[in-house]
Amino acid sequence: MVISTVNAGLLTSLPGRYAKALFQVGLADQQTEQLREEFKSLVLLYAQEDDLLQKTLQNDFLSKVQRIAIWRAVAKALSLAETLQRFIIVLLEAGRLPLLLPIATIYEALVDDAAGIIRADVQSAKPLSQQQQQHLETILTKRYAAKVEATYTLEPTLLGGVYIQCGSEVIDATLKGQLTHLVHNIEGEA
Repeated sequence: MVISTVNAGLLTSLPGRYAKALFQVGLADQQTEQLREEFKSLVLLYAQEDDLLQKTLQNDFLSKVQRIAIWRAVAKALSLAETLQRFIIVLLEAGRLPLLLPIATIYEALVDDAAGIIRADVQSAKPLSQQQQQHLETILTKRYAAKVEATYTLEPTLLGGVYIQCGSEVIDATLKGQLTHLVHNIEGEA
């Protein structure tokens, strides 16, 4: 079972169309992975708590020319690829900079799809050992016929087991999930 992390509805949305355009340029220039890493760095800077960059680039008191000049200085300081620099200027000129975060998320999913990678978010009540993590990733890789890259987080509200999300699919192997399933089965037989 192969699943895509990008659904068709996202690709036709406005952020999806921008992400797809950047992805196609990245493919043509063989820069998809470089753009992904630079985009991640930029998003981290853009979404910081003090959000100074965000407020500055979206400040209506500054002209577009001034905002673009500020952006060019930031891009130069970050040594970003020319493709990403021009892309952000397109967003600035079109007034679409507020879409930066969803565009980055969709872009990353497009790169993952092209590379045959599925990202899995795994929550557990206790830390999983390295061996357990490898075993879980092997099972998921076989299930989805794709390379699985998992991130692991502790969820203290879980009593036991794991809760896994791969794309839009959820695998609830938690104790609570198993008990709920058991109750539904019993109620269905009654």
